[in-house]
Amino acid sequence: MSDTYQVLARKFRPQTFETIVGQEPIVTTLKNAITQKRIAQSFLFVGMRGVGKTSTARILAKALNCAKGPTVTPCNKCSACLEITAGNSLDVLEIDGASNRGIDEIRNLRETVKYQPTQGLYRIYIIDEVHMLTTEAFNALLKTLEEPPAHVKFIFATTESQKVPATIVSRCQRFDFRRMSTQTIVETLKEIAKKEKFKIEEDAIFLIAKAADGSMRDAESVLDKLTSFTKGELKVNHCIDALGLVAQDIYWKILDAASDGKAGEVIAELDAVVRSGKDLTPFTEGLFETLRFLLVAQSVGKKREALEDVSDEVYDEIQKRKDMFSQDQLLVMMSLVQTAMMRLKRASQPRYILELALVKLVSVRGLTALGELTAQLKSVKLPVASAAIPSAATPASVSTVVSAAPQRATSTAAKAAPHAAKPKILKAEQIEDIETAWAEIVEDVKQKKVSTGIFLSEAQPVEWSSGRLVIAFPEEFVFHKETVEKKENKQLIETILTQKFGQKTTAQFVVAHSDEKTTTAKSDEVPDIVESAIEMFQGKIIRR
Repeated sequence: MSDTYQVLARKFRPQTFETIVGQEPIVTTLKNAITQKRIAQSFLFVGMRGVGKTSTARILAKALNCAKGPTVTPCNKCSACLEITAGNSLDVLEIDGASNRGIDEIRNLRETVKYQPTQGLYRIYIIDEVHMLTTEAFNALLKTLEEPPAHVKFIFATTESQKVPATIVSRCQRFDFRRMSTQTIVETLKEIAKKEKFKIEEDAIFLIAKAADGSMRDAESVLDKLTSFTKGELKVNHCIDALGLVAQDIYWKILDAASDGKAGEVIAELDAVVRSGKDLTPFTEGLFETLRFLLVAQSVGKKREALEDVSDEVYDEIQKRKDMFSQDQLLVMMSLVQTAMMRLKRASQPRYILELALVKLVSVRGLTALGELTAQLKSVKLPVASAAIPSAATPASVSTVVSAAPQRATSTAAKAAPHAAKPKILKAEQIEDIETAWAEIVEDVKQKKVSTGIFLSEAQPVEWSSGRLVIAFPEEFVFHKETVEKKENKQLIETILTQKFGQKTTAQFVVAHSDEKTTTAKSDEVPDIVESAIEMFQGKIIRR
């Protein structure tokens, strides 16, 4: 008996349709096709890594070539089934499209398809990562797909279907494999742990499932790794250390400190993360995810299925904290963290970028939603001129008292409701006039809706003609562009522009691609530390 260790991903690889998890619609369709004897000539399995494409292809091959087949329940005992499982069947040929991508390999395939199967009903070709084939190879394969022998079946698998020519796709029955839900992975890992007699905390299983990012094979590989990390029970802290993650408690401490306006504590928590040697990119992604948890919980209430990616303990914490920030504040905070995530990739000092973003999070707590401001203004009681005039007052003194009171009332009203003042008309004859006043325009938008103003601040006016203003966002801020394009946000911006310019104005939002100014960018490249300083002090570069 061999003592060779078999990894979990191979040991628990599905061998029947019933053991395939997370792909129920595909399994049902394939089983019905076999039962009804309506089996396609060619199949295309599409999906991300580790979701069961190749495993399903092998099971389908066994279902077709089993001694009892075609059958939806291959026996896994006959020679055909055993050979397919072992990968040495003469009738089922697995080809790696990445390493056998040339026209010569496909020509050899065309030569072999004419041969009858040795023992099964079909000669089956499974081509993995089929998108890696060359154009010439696809062209050579096309003729065989058009008029294949009756005893031949093709099963193609790919992670990038867009790279497969339409002429190939149109001749295949396509199946799109879904990414695995976290809950599905959790349940599967629990079964594996039970069979292997692993001692593991439930919250640790959730961390492993999340780290797998929708791939069952990745989850099994991570579990394989972590069971070697400790001899005793696998705990949450073991997973955090081994996977380089940041404990959820750290994110709660940062947000609690931000809510209380304690910038020093926020920086201290970041310093602890840096000192522990954690990668700041996953840390920032985790912070963004935590803000997303709060936003979702605030939007959907206590619908557990909306937050199935978290353990019960984390879910309870989310429910406790979901109202610590308003929805507008959460949107602004997520935008700030998202911007930091983008800039971390090219920053020479990523910590500085992140510190700046975290301090900005603290300042968000001071923002007041437009609805609250409106309510405050409605509650303001303006003073009314008194009708009580001293009996000894002369006509002149009466006139003075009566005229003075309305002035005080008008002054108070102006302070309480500045938006009621008549806006100053901007003489916008060319784009330079708008560029000069852009910061003021953005500030006006912020006064109406903070989150929209924050998003708009990342853009710049680039073209102005006949009441149409083109506003460009850098390509890394596509999310911001899509947000301000929403009907209510676009209407708000256009209303403010119309008031500002004294004429009907429409706004068009575009993305400015970096390759449009490649030459300038290369010669005028700004060091990351300078860019950070510019952002911190709200400055700009003046070129001469």
